[in-house]
Amino acid sequence: MESKAIFATRAEELGNRVFDYFAMPAESFYTRLLNNKAAVLVGGRGTGKTMLLKSMAFKYKVINKSVNQSQIFWSTDHYLGCYIRADTNIVSGFKGRGIDEESWNALFAHYFNLRALQEVVKTVITIIDKNIINEIDMEELVQRYVNLLGQNTTKIKTIKDMYQNIQFNMDELVRYINNPKKREVPELTNNGTLIFECCQTLSEHKSFQNKTWYILIDEYENLNQEQQKIINTLIKANQPPVIFKIAMRPGGWWTQETLTPSENLEKIADFDMINYQTDFSNEDYEDLIIKAFKKSLILNKIENIDFQDIRNLLPEMSPEDEARRVLKRSSKKSDFIDKIIEKINAATTNSIEQQELKEILIDINDPLKTRFHLVLLDRDKSPQQIANEILKQPKNILNHTAIAVQVRYFYFAENINRRNFIQVLTHMFYYLRK
Repeated sequence: MESKAIFATRAEELGNRVFDYFAMPAESFYTRLLNNKAAVLVGGRGTGKTMLLKSMAFKYKVINKSVNQSQIFWSTDHYLGCYIRADTNIVSGFKGRGIDEESWNALFAHYFNLRALQEVVKTVITIIDKNIINEIDMEELVQRYVNLLGQNTTKIKTIKDMYQNIQFNMDELVRYINNPKKREVPELTNNGTLIFECCQTLSEHKSFQNKTWYILIDEYENLNQEQQKIINTLIKANQPPVIFKIAMRPGGWWTQETLTPSENLEKIADFDMINYQTDFSNEDYEDLIIKAFKKSLILNKIENIDFQDIRNLLPEMSPEDEARRVLKRSSKKSDFIDKIIEKINAATTNSIEQQELKEILIDINDPLKTRFHLVLLDRDKSPQQIANEILKQPKNILNHTAIAVQVRYFYFAENINRRNFIQVLTHMFYYLRK
């Protein structure tokens, strides 16, 4: 059994079999990515951005698939996706070393030309290998590439020669950016020229007339502001045969400017913003997780129907019940209570006051509320301050969740860092729902 695949938390862990484990999201969400319009996919780590983009890439769809299965994808899909990850190890190298920013930007534009075209050609070769088109049909594409480069390219005769030449040019470029003072500047291409011109040549062939090329860029946040401007300029074109789909973490789009100062990318007009947090309902996301887990089990030959539903393996529990169960099983279950007692004892030596504070701040039946009190104590609020705030609350809300629901807790939490603040809010909203 491929247990690594079952419990994988990132698409990269699935290797080339990513499409086999792909579970279809809600149609209202997924179809927005399939429109012939630029799209921006935003989501935190582990939400499924990489899986979603790779599911659209033709080469991942047909890996380990028969010729017949591959031809079905070809005949039913109106697009051909090409997946590109913005590799930090490479894109971070386009700076410094005594080279001015304008020159670095021109080098990056050339690099992206080659990188995107490399994936397009790789996809074409895959299509040829699946007997969908003939290699001889790609002569015009090869010739167009030769003409665009204008180099000594007499040895480029076939699509595979073209691929090897692209790889050679990329290697040459990487050697230069690593040692710019020791090598000659390679001959560069204009931003987007290779991508648009070669895809346009393909679209004029009868086999590709109804196909749109989707350039799928993952981890867009790895690009710096100037690099994003370069690709934003390509996104602005926003029409077949080339459409861009980009994915990033929240806050990873450093700029929506293009290389033309008066032209910025505009939502709706230029792209569709698709956000996991705002456009994916909790119900749809839960359904996606259930389907993905079930698919993993089936692919790994787990045939017991009861086991295939994750809800049977992980019964639903409230956050409070889960916390109680963890504390009950944990050898460290009393640590946070001991810490509260230490802080109370340090704050007063009066045994009567100590006992009163313990009764207010410690509730062994409500570990979340008690742990929340420790969060406040760790933020240098005294036990007496917290107890006074609790006692100020109206009697009719002093039930088993009392102080945790109070907005006054924002006062105590005002100086905590973002991570702890999110934890505090999480606890509060659990109680607010009661």
